[in-house]
Amino acid sequence: TSCLEIALHLDPTRSKQICNNRHYLKSITETLLLTSCLEIALRGHDESKSSLNRGNFLEIFSVIARHDPIVQERIDKGPKNATYLSPDIQNAIIQIMGKMIR
Repeated sequence: TSCLEIALHLDPTRSKQICNNRHYLKSITETLLLTSCLEIALRGHDESKSSLNRGNFLEIFSVIARHDPIVQERIDKGPKNATYLSPDIQNAIIQIMGKMIR
């Protein structure tokens, strides 16, 4: 039994947070995979919150968030320094997915 397994049994709130974090990250990677398979651009000219078209990735991800309470809560109430929606993080995740395929 690892220390992590013991900690998860002692703190069910932490276990739920880990599951929610994995779910959120999985939603991001699936959106990136979709845009890659469709060969559509990720980013738009203006990705600000006030923009009417924030780019394919952010627009698709916002649709997912409207139908997924875990993703929506993370966007609304999660730490703003860990949204994982920046272009740098998108590129890093794409590189990781590429290495997994090779």
